[in-house]
Amino acid sequence: MPAVLTQHRLPTELQEYVIDLLSGTRENLLTTSLVSKHWRYHSYGYLFPSVTLDGRSVEAFRSFLDMSFSRSVIFSRVRRVRIIGGYSLDSSWTASRRQDLRAILSYLTSKQLQNLSNLSMEALNWSQLGSEVIFYLTKLAPMITSLELQNVQFPHARSYSDFVGAFVSLRTFGFSNVECAQGEIILVRPNQGVLLSRHTVTSESEQTRIKCSLVLRSSEEALEKNLSCLYSEVLPQETSREITKLGTQTSLMKGNASFLLKSLGPLLTRLQIASRQNIFSDQIIASLDISNNTSLQYLSFYSPDRVFGMISWLLPILRQVTACNLRVLEIVFASSHQFHLDQRLLRFIGKELERPQFSQLEIIHFLVNRIRGRCDAVLENNIVKHVKETLSDWNKKGVLRVNFL
Repeated sequence: MPAVLTQHRLPTELQEYVIDLLSGTRENLLTTSLVSKHWRYHSYGYLFPSVTLDGRSVEAFRSFLDMSFSRSVIFSRVRRVRIIGGYSLDSSWTASRRQDLRAILSYLTSKQLQNLSNLSMEALNWSQLGSEVIFYLTKLAPMITSLELQNVQFPHARSYSDFVGAFVSLRTFGFSNVECAQGEIILVRPNQGVLLSRHTVTSESEQTRIKCSLVLRSSEEALEKNLSCLYSEVLPQETSREITKLGTQTSLMKGNASFLLKSLGPLLTRLQIASRQNIFSDQIIASLDISNNTSLQYLSFYSPDRVFGMISWLLPILRQVTACNLRVLEIVFASSHQFHLDQRLLRFIGKELERPQFSQLEIIHFLVNRIRGRCDAVLENNIVKHVKETLSDWNKKGVLRVNFL
């Protein structure tokens, strides 16, 4: 009897052709998957090109890992993984279901599936996922060429930067309503693009669409970075790889910090260099080169624990401004009864601002950190007086602000 059936069995190509013809509806595919093991294998390719994991479905997909056939057939066909949560930590995402999600991501990572290339995350509060899930998402990142984030809330901008920075193979993206729990909005409007291999920033209109912000903060003998809006629709692929390689690092040493600035080039529009009492990273700060960051519109020197004259790297970095796009210059320093001794540095800054590269500068903002938080009216009036007298020529051109913290 088996021999007779074998003689009348349809050729494999014809069987698959029949399934292809019936693949228009889910109901047909569910029916064809019941015919035989081979039909089920081919039908699952149409049924599971995309897997949606949420509080209701993740448990079922986790159970497939315990079945050898389903495990190999379903997950090997997946091209897109979609993870959906909710801003409230409700009962649908229990600890056990987060473990189910971790198990699925762990399996996908271990198999290095060639078909999987798209990751979509929607309505997620980052704290819902837990460190283990985030770990496996990061391990999955190099396989992903298309990333979608919609209504995702990160605890802070660094989490966003470090996560997106892990996607070194990214070619297309779609980000919408990405924000931080601290209130910093990263992307509100839909932002979509394609990362091209040979595309450079050429026109002014393209440059104005880019908003990339970088904070370099002193930390012992390194600089702690905070990079927001890492990707742009005009970001070349080679540059993307170099930036994302550094995007996953929290601390940058001397060479890496300069290389990151160079790689960002005209993509960078906001830069803050922060140094408190720690002097060990001053050498790294002094070596920074911002000459390639020709789209800078906001430049901040943040040293609230140092008197003005002790910010030794302020003038050398200011001299590296090479384009005419800077609009705001902010300098934060500590109040001092000897501020009149710092007028020499102020005069050098005033001379520097006469260069044509500062022709578009609109605001110079001095923020003075009060000594022990106490208000000293006489001291503050003297500081304001010295600043406005020394920069009197520039004060007529734009806005000169002196405020106290």
